[in-house]
Amino acid sequence: MRGSSEVKETHDVIKGYDAEGRRQINEYIFLKTLAVGSLCKVKLACLVTDESQLFAVKVFSKWQLRKKREYFRNKEGGGMTYKDQLQNVLMEIAIMKKLQHPHLVRLHEVIDDEENDKLYMVMDYCSNGELLSWNLKTLKFRPFLKGHDHLSETDIKKYMRHLIRGLHYMHMNNIVHRDIKPQNVLIDGNFKAKLSDFGVSQLFPGNQEGDDKLSKTEGTYHFMAPECCDPDVESFSGKPVDVWALGVTLYCMVYNVLPYWDDTEFGLFQKIHLQELKLCDSRQISPGLKSLLLKMLTKDPLKRATILELRMDPWLNEGCKNQLSTEESPSMLSEVTQEDLNHAVTPIHTLVWAKQIGKKWRLQAAQHRGASGKSQRDGSFSSGGGHGSSEDGGKQGGAGIDIEKAFGALRMD
Repeated sequence: MRGSSEVKETHDVIKGYDAEGRRQINEYIFLKTLAVGSLCKVKLACLVTDESQLFAVKVFSKWQLRKKREYFRNKEGGGMTYKDQLQNVLMEIAIMKKLQHPHLVRLHEVIDDEENDKLYMVMDYCSNGELLSWNLKTLKFRPFLKGHDHLSETDIKKYMRHLIRGLHYMHMNNIVHRDIKPQNVLIDGNFKAKLSDFGVSQLFPGNQEGDDKLSKTEGTYHFMAPECCDPDVESFSGKPVDVWALGVTLYCMVYNVLPYWDDTEFGLFQKIHLQELKLCDSRQISPGLKSLLLKMLTKDPLKRATILELRMDPWLNEGCKNQLSTEESPSMLSEVTQEDLNHAVTPIHTLVWAKQIGKKWRLQAAQHRGASGKSQRDGSFSSGGGHGSSEDGGKQGGAGIDIEKAFGALRMD
């Protein structure tokens, strides 16, 4: 299994303990808990036959996953149906089975016994952890490198090249990640960056321009693209959204802070949608890196750099033996079946939430126009906290953002 690109499927679970009293599942010994999320635990495991081979194992309770349901309106028949979290996990597995790239976290084995409640996903273990860790108190990131306050431009270039290779592979195969952020970039023991967490990724049939249309947002608020925050936009292309999120990740790598911040959903979406990008003056960066940031964080998705254009970026290729632009294109995946896709429904709660946000946005914009005597079109729609006279004490969009929920350092669901 270790030398094969195929994902092993195991349908029998044998539980026990080794001679040292450590939990054993089939050929794996659980060493410690790496993380605990709302839907699963992540365990560090090794092989019984070779303790130097380490893996990260996601452990799910299928019963708990089935309990968490989202209700949908079927696009084809118009009737009501539901989708539980188990189906989402199975979709993630289906996508990961098709992904074989050195800069994407690889799925090695799925252990799913019908007579056992647990489902196990055995994946690459990245011993250096997240590229950047988020500090909720300081609202800043910190690089994984101990003793370093920030990443050097050399390191930034190295990891950006890794991520662009991985994302190029996904986009060439018409897969959109949809939740790129520093916490979903893991660094392995050889200091290679790998994109992880494909729980909200989307597979699209075909491979033509415009095949990647989306009608609902996923991912982490602070990394959403302007078109996702525009209440008047009903659908958008997924690939430019990934480039924007990677651009925000690059911004975090450079400055250790987010480019846009607000205490409310409305305020945050408003800033992402309308506020001009400002580069921090806390750090002087090269003109080439500045140019890369600006082309990735262009508001207009039609003018934003594509992944192919990023491969030709001068700064990313400067001083590198291998030019990204001349590297061989990644191989195509096997044909995607309808069963693989399984995305013929639209979640009602997401649409309702989006419409509610849109209504709040339009209402507050109208109130602001009435107070200022200006129209939104002339640029007066404030991108700051300029609604202090509202009945809720100046909080746009009602309640403030639950930061731990909206921007959790670890996404396990």
